[in-house]
Parts: sequence; structure tokens; C-alpha cells
Amino acid sequence: MFMQKRDQACIWARHCDPSLQAAITDLVPGQRLHILANGSQTVWARMNDGKDGRPTLGIKIIDGKSAWQMISLGETCDIRLVQNADSVSESKALLPPNRPAAIVIELPTPMAGSGSPLFDSYIFADYSGAANLNGQRKSIKLAYAEASSEYQLVRESLTRDSLVEKILGYLRTATAEG
Repeated sequence: MFMQKRDQACIWARHCDPSLQAAITDLVPGQRLHILANGSQTVWARMNDGKDGRPTLGIKIIDGKSAWQMISLGETCDIRLVQNADSVSESKALLPPNRPAAIVIELPTPMAGSGSPLFDSYIFADYSGAANLNGQRKSIKLAYAEASSEYQLVRESLTRDSLVEKILGYLRTATAEG
């Protein structure tokens, strides 16, 4: 199934397709559910009921947080319910059967000690999910490095929009330099 990521730490049943929604609502609080999120195995647990006794129909991430965090808020992701926690290959795909499989591209790995970096320069960004601009300016970090030198932290407050513009500037410069 394809689903839009709407939260950093949970999935709400009402945002899911009927198959996953049923799987979530059938859980008791604390019971775990194994999910492939964009091909990465993650473990989720049904949320506890509210203080007033009403059920909280959602799951929170327990294991695989880094894989879930790599998916940006608002991004559409591939979600598959794993039937057997011991075997990822025995997963039930919650997506249309005619959807083509993802293409895997393998990059060459430089030999250890070869001294040859894979790229001429590198850009690293620590992205922020903060909604307000002040939160983004406090959280977003950007670093740049030439292949054989130490990285340099960009000493500039960035929002998500200005981060994109900054990275595009690096890419335009690199493209112009061949």
C-alpha cells in the first residue's frame, strides 16, 4: 500500500488502507506489528487506550526508527505488513499487484585503502521536521566537504526552503565546473 507519512513516530489507523487499518484495530494496546517501510523492517506497537478508556487507534514505532525517519513528512511511502516476524520474505504486500518492483542501483564501493574517494565533494544535511521557521532555523544543519578534506559546517540559519536553495546552488556550481 502507498501511504503518505503524516507523523514522525506513529501511524494512525484512519490514514491507512482498509487492510492495515483492520490489522491496527485488531491489536490490543502494546501488541506489536511488523511492517516493511520502503523495504526496511520496522516494529510498531499499538498505542495505549486514552485516560478516558477510549481506544487510541494508532501504532507507535518501537524498532527501526532510523528507517522511518529517513522518510520525509508528507512523502508517499511503500508499506507492507509482515505476516511472519521471522521471515521478511513472507510478507503480504498491501499494494496493487500490477505495481512494478523498485529498481535497486548498486554503486561501486572504493577498495579499502585505495585513497580514492567516490565523489569530488560531499554535502550533508540534517533536516528538520519543525513546522515553524524559527524551529527550522535552530535545527537544520548543513556541511560541505571536498573529497580529501575535512567537512566545513555552513554557519547560516536555514529553513527547509533555503536549505533546498543552498543545495541547488552547490549542484549548479558543480555542474558548471563539469
